[in-house]
Amino acid sequence: MKKISIFLLGVVVVVLPIIGALQQSRAAVAPSVLAYLESVNPQTDWTVIARRALGGSVSNASFLKELDGSSANDYATYILAITALGEDPRSFGNENLVYGLGQLSSSGQIGESAYLNDDIFSLLALKAAGVSNSDSLVTQEVNYIKSKQTLDGGWSWDATASEAMVDYTAMGIMSLLSAGVDKTDSSISDAVEYLTNAQNNDGGFGMSDGDLSNTASTAWGLSAINALGESVSFYAPAGISPVDYLEARLQESGYFLFDANASSPDLFTPVSSSYAGIALAGKFYPVTSISSPATVSLRIEGADDTVCVLDTAQGRTALDVIKSSSAECGYTYAIQDTQYGPYLTTIASEAASGMDGWSYLPNYEMAQVGAGDYVLSNGDDVLWYYGAWDALPLRVVHSESSVSVGDTTVATIEQYNNGSWQALSGATLKRGSESFVTNAQGQVTLSWEQDGAYYLYAEADASVRSEKILVISGNGGSSQSIEMSVIIGSSGSKNPGTGGEEPGESSVIFGVSGDLSFGTLVPGQSATKQATITNNGSVAMSTTAQVEGSQLFVANTRLDNVSPVQWQKVISSDSSSVVNVTLSVPASYSGFGQEQGTLIFWANAMQ
Repeated sequence: MKKISIFLLGVVVVVLPIIGALQQSRAAVAPSVLAYLESVNPQTDWTVIARRALGGSVSNASFLKELDGSSANDYATYILAITALGEDPRSFGNENLVYGLGQLSSSGQIGESAYLNDDIFSLLALKAAGVSNSDSLVTQEVNYIKSKQTLDGGWSWDATASEAMVDYTAMGIMSLLSAGVDKTDSSISDAVEYLTNAQNNDGGFGMSDGDLSNTASTAWGLSAINALGESVSFYAPAGISPVDYLEARLQESGYFLFDANASSPDLFTPVSSSYAGIALAGKFYPVTSISSPATVSLRIEGADDTVCVLDTAQGRTALDVIKSSSAECGYTYAIQDTQYGPYLTTIASEAASGMDGWSYLPNYEMAQVGAGDYVLSNGDDVLWYYGAWDALPLRVVHSESSVSVGDTTVATIEQYNNGSWQALSGATLKRGSESFVTNAQGQVTLSWEQDGAYYLYAEADASVRSEKILVISGNGGSSQSIEMSVIIGSSGSKNPGTGGEEPGESSVIFGVSGDLSFGTLVPGQSATKQATITNNGSVAMSTTAQVEGSQLFVANTRLDNVSPVQWQKVISSDSSSVVNVTLSVPASYSGFGQEQGTLIFWANAMQ
C-alpha cells in the first residue's frame, strides 16, 4: 500500500513527426475498398483510420474536433483516428483528449472497472499519442491487461471473464506490443497460441474459439499477425490464410460481407470493412503514432489577474498549449479562423476589444510568427497576456523568500527589452493591499513590520504583470491545520481530517475544518474535498495560499480550480468560506512510498 499525507495549515499547424515505421502492404488492396470507405456518410473514427491506412487523404474529418461520447472507448478511438491523420489529439479539437482519457483512470485501470476492452483501446491510444513507455499510466495499463489474461491465454471484453475472445486477444497483443512488451514475453506467446488454436480451416477467425469465422474478427486477427511481423503463411490451415478469407468476402462495390452466410451489407458493414482494409494493407494498431509534444512552463496574465500558472504544460505550438492546458487550468477560450491564420480572441471570458487582445511572448521575446506557427521546445517559457501587442514583460527581483519582522529589504522591478532585463523606474510594486513606486534605479525599499505572508508582483504602463513571488514575514501569523491524505494505487483505510487547532495570538482569529481524506487515487485521477475557513475575528481578513513539500502536491493542488499562487479570498468578520481543494495525480506520476506536503493558508487583517 502506498500512502501520501498532507497537512493543511491555516492563517496565516505543424506537421507532426511520426514515430515507428509502418509495415508495407502484404497484398494489393483493391482500389474499390478506399473508394467505398470514402463514400461512407457520415464518416466515423474507424473509416478515417482505414482511409489513412490505405494511403488516402481525408478532408472531411472535422467531426473529430468534438468528442461524441464520454467513455474511455470514445476517447481512445477518437485519439486513434486523430493520430492517423498525423494530428495531435491534445490540441486538434475542443478538448485535450489525452488529458481527458487520463482523467478516467481509477483504481489501477481506465474506464469502467467491469470492462477490459476500454483498457486495451486506452493503451493503444496513449501510445498513438506518443506517451512514453515509462509513463505510469502506460505501465499501469500494461500490468492491468496482463493481470486479466485468461487461463486459455487470451483476453475478453469482460474484465471478469474466464474464457478469451479472438477480437480482444488480437487487440490485447497489439496493445502490449505497442507499449514495448517483447513478443517473446509469456503474455504475448500465450495469446498467440490461443489465436493459432482458434483459427478455422477457412483461414478466418470467429469471435471465440469454435465460432463461425467473420470479417471483423479475422481482420483484427490479421492485424495482430501484422504487428508480430510474422508471415501470414504460418496462419493458413488447409492452405487458406486470413488474407484469403477476407478477400473472399470482398464485394465489387468495395465493402466486405460480414461472414460466409451474409448476402448483403448491414449497419456494421462500414466498420467491419474498415477493419478489413486496415488488415489487408498490412497495418496494425495504432496505425500511426506521433511524437510527444514539448513540455513547457505556461503563464497566462489576464487584464486584472493571473489566469493560469502551469509548469508542465504540453503543446507543439504556442497556440496548442492554450488548447491543451484549458481543462487543467479551468479556463475557456475561443479561436477564430482568419485569412491570416487562427486568432485567439478570448481566454477566461476576456475577449479582444479595440487595441487590446491576447498576445504571446516565447521566452519573453517578441514573437515573429503567429502562435499557431511558433514551434515549442522542451523547457520554453510561454507567456500569454491580455493587452497591447507591444507590451513588455516585468519581473520582481527580491533575494529573500523569508524575512524577520523589523527587517528592511530592497525589491527591484525589471522589464525585458531588447534581449535583456533592465531596471524600470516608475513601476508599481504590489504587496498585499499596499502599492509602492520604484525609484530611478527601479528599486523599492520594503519594511517588514508584522508577521504575514505576502505576494509581491509588479505592474506598469505598457507592460505585462509579473509573476507573483511569495515572501514570509516572521512566523507568517497564527496557524490552523487539518490533515489531508491520499493512497496512491491501492485501496485501504482512509485517514480523516483532524480538525483545527487552537489559534495563537494574532490580529485575526479563525478556524479551519473539513475532512480532506482523498481516499484511493491512481495516476491520472483527481478528487476534490472541501475545507471551511471561519473568520471568528472582528475584522475582515485577506487570505492567500502556498503549497510546500512533495512536488506531487506543489504542482498538482488546486484551490477553487486555480493554482494556490492565484488563489485569494477576502473573508468578512464573523463569517465562513468554503474552499474546494483538488488533488490531481498526473497520469505520468511514478513515485512510490509516503510523501507529505503542507498547504498553508496565510491571513492578514484588511487594512
